[in-house]
Amino acid sequence: MKSVKVFTLIAALMVIVVLAGCATTDTTAPASVKSNVSNFIPPSVWKPGESNSPGTIVKGFTGREVIAGQEKDVLTMEVTFTGKNKDGEWGGFFNNDNSVLSEARTASGVRFKAMGDGKKWIIQIHTKETMVDWGAYAADIKTVNNEVVDIDIPYSSLKQPTWGKKAPFVKKNILIITLDRQTDTVSETGSSTLKVFDFEFY
Repeated sequence: MKSVKVFTLIAALMVIVVLAGCATTDTTAPASVKSNVSNFIPPSVWKPGESNSPGTIVKGFTGREVIAGQEKDVLTMEVTFTGKNKDGEWGGFFNNDNSVLSEARTASGVRFKAMGDGKKWIIQIHTKETMVDWGAYAADIKTVNNEVVDIDIPYSSLKQPTWGKKAPFVKKNILIITLDRQTDTVSETGSSTLKVFDFEFY
């Protein structure tokens, strides 16, 4: 439990870095293509979050791809854990775009399509209230290897971690949204890739 909390505090410090606009994670980003569906969030507004976990590598790019026979605007994220941090590792992408936050603050949930490798990723929604002790509201992103899955997450299904102070979910105070890969042990190493597209609030 101690390592879980220490690791989460490390991730929280990364959120501070993100909000300060200091992310310097290695990334390759070709020119983005705006979605031709107006209510989808364009992949280009997601940014790599800096991780201070020793050896953790975060890479990503946006572009158009043909997935399941359809051309889509896709955010591709790759996070590699090296097992060098005994308290766990963290890496992912964040979104604090003002237009996106405006949509999030009036919505009841979020949905998108994802294609991954079956490894665990999560979506976290940080609000002013949860930043008291960094217990963000979150939900798992469950994928099947190399298959497109529909992810639908009502805000009512989001959960805080079991430790720490409980805070109400106040959607008008949403500050940042992250798509993360996390581990609180050194046993999970190697890379994981997640493709996300057709991201929208409802």
